[in-house]
Amino acid sequence: VGEMLTQTEELSQPADSAASGFYITNAYNRIFGNAASGGWAGFSFPNLFKPIQNNAYKTNFNPSSRPALEFDGNTARGSGNIFGNSGCIYVGGWLRHSNDSDSSGSSPLWYTNGRVERTTRVSSDPNSPETNLTFTNIKTALCSMGVADWSSAQVIHYESHDNYRAAMLFGKSWMGDAIVVGQTKNPLSGTPPIPIRQGFEFYDTYTQTILTDVVFRNFQLTGENPSDPHNDRKVFVSMTHSDVFKPEGMSVVRNITFQNTKAEAVLGVYEQDNGSSRMFNLFDTDGSVASTMGLNTNGKAAIIGSYVDWWRTDNTCVKNIQWNSWVCPRSPPSREIVHLGFYVPGLIDYGVTFKPYDHIGNFTLFGNGIQRTERRSLPITRNSGVTGVSHTNWYFELNDNYGSPAEIEINLIQLPTDTYINLCIPYPSGTTFNIDTRLWNNIYLPNYYVLSQVSTFEQVSNGNGTLYMFDGTYMCLKLIDFSRDDSENFERD
Repeated sequence: VGEMLTQTEELSQPADSAASGFYITNAYNRIFGNAASGGWAGFSFPNLFKPIQNNAYKTNFNPSSRPALEFDGNTARGSGNIFGNSGCIYVGGWLRHSNDSDSSGSSPLWYTNGRVERTTRVSSDPNSPETNLTFTNIKTALCSMGVADWSSAQVIHYESHDNYRAAMLFGKSWMGDAIVVGQTKNPLSGTPPIPIRQGFEFYDTYTQTILTDVVFRNFQLTGENPSDPHNDRKVFVSMTHSDVFKPEGMSVVRNITFQNTKAEAVLGVYEQDNGSSRMFNLFDTDGSVASTMGLNTNGKAAIIGSYVDWWRTDNTCVKNIQWNSWVCPRSPPSREIVHLGFYVPGLIDYGVTFKPYDHIGNFTLFGNGIQRTERRSLPITRNSGVTGVSHTNWYFELNDNYGSPAEIEINLIQLPTDTYINLCIPYPSGTTFNIDTRLWNNIYLPNYYVLSQVSTFEQVSNGNGTLYMFDGTYMCLKLIDFSRDDSENFERD
């Protein structure tokens, strides 16, 4: 994403190609009460992972590793419309020397203006805890993105007006106490280059995003009913283009309010033949999004999943045609969104891009009141990864031409504490099994168990994850993450 430019006689500073009102290479300062108008961005924070030119190699200091001491009360308008992923406030890009080992700092400068992430820490010690770049009490208007940050950010006490989107946030990010206005009375609102406006786009993988106490106001559909909601004025959309990058449970909202915005404009999921489309999900912690379509959860959580019946986990779920999504009250209250990786040698793999439309089987829900004649299924492709809901029963079946896997590895990428999945796979009569659990695929680490065989599914389902059953047709086991590793949690009040 983006482009790279090189220092020349005509362009002595390649970062000038992205000239901005405020150009901040070291965020560790107090930046408050400023106003920016126009430019590649209003406030630009390019990444410098080490000093350049005359200061090159004089210190090991990483300017991009520190958060802002203060970024408060700043405003920007009419910026970031040259590069679609830029915005009023932009954190990204990379300025460096072409020869990284040149200690003189005289080699030409290179500048990449697009997607480059930074890791900010509480101190200059590279081993100190990570923290977020924080923006408070800011206002943005008529920009591509109000705030665009390829890394982890906190955007608190925020007003967004007439932007293409209020924010683009990656990493572990939080937007809280915000007002997002899709349409004001400004005569330029809704005109090129940003005729379509949306509230927020959830990403498809490797991010953790929390939105709390946000008011979305004046989002009115175009009336053209495009198949892709990205071409309409929806509040929430999601990235749905990939079968390799599939969303885990990583998007959470609470206390979301909609003003002068009809229910059909709240959400749109673009239906495509790939995993990121079918596995879209949103955890609505208080039901404030679900309530807009008439599903009253009494302030309790709801789980919103894409259009496939795989997300219809029980008969309390409701299909919203206008959202192209299933909406389900969270029951039991410990139910969570989970993500598992499946590896079958020579067939299903990680890090290899297989055709998304090559369906080789299905995951199907069973039990929990689901009739045998129903098919609440999700296609299996050769690209690993499946997202669903915990406390459910999954049936894994490959197409007849593949048979049952002689070897299968299941990685519990996201199976939170006190959750489980009961998994069943068909096998020919007489099949024997060797099943064990391993932490980091190492039998010498804790939580290594060799599963014991029992005779019934009920024993497996009521067990502790160390049992399996085979009745001559189906092999079933209970998936539980024994590691209890909460180090990747992300929480905000």
